[in-house]
Amino acid sequence: MSDLAGIFPAIPPGSGPVALLSSNEFTPAAGEFDRAMLDAARGMRVAIIVAAAGADAPNAARHGIDHYRRFGADPHPVEVTGREQAERGMLGDFDVLFMCGGSPRTLLRALLGSPLWDEAIERWQGGAMLAGSSAGAMALCTRCLLPDPGAHVPTRWVEGLGPLDGVALAVHADERPREWLKQVARTAPCPVAALDCDTGVILRAGEPPLVAGPGRVYRP
Repeated sequence: MSDLAGIFPAIPPGSGPVALLSSNEFTPAAGEFDRAMLDAARGMRVAIIVAAAGADAPNAARHGIDHYRRFGADPHPVEVTGREQAERGMLGDFDVLFMCGGSPRTLLRALLGSPLWDEAIERWQGGAMLAGSSAGAMALCTRCLLPDPGAHVPTRWVEGLGPLDGVALAVHADERPREWLKQVARTAPCPVAALDCDTGVILRAGEPPLVAGPGRVYRP
């Protein structure tokens, strides 16, 4: 775990945790991570951003609401699927702001530089949790991987949402070729953390990183 403490940035005192899941959000496979995530949060109100899901956003929102209710949480969808909707006041009251997986490009187009994301960061600085899966997790770093058009895996580094600086994520790591992981680590503008499927890490102020799930979180 000391290796992880060296790769992930420290969460500033007073800021909320950041929870990063590799894949399979809203499914039983992510149950161990979800329990740890909710245990680390200050409360059970979960706001769900499904912008990365694109045309499947309504289904993703329904799955997310049903899933978190099984944990006794109080979930609600954030009705934002594009940049024109990403204004302040859309998030509602939340203890956890969770972004689902899908297209990182679609998610960044919707939120990067938006008033909504400015508000999200302010709320995080006040103690709320930021969380995401796959594309949603990658975007929580200031550097994020995108796939080039027609590519099956992401290889191009672009600006992410943050707030995590100085680290980037390679998700679905145990399903990817090792050559891809090596290329990602070699070309990255900062250290990379690889996350196996169904597995994530929770970062808390003053605490070591907490890995939750059946796989590994490691430096490729």
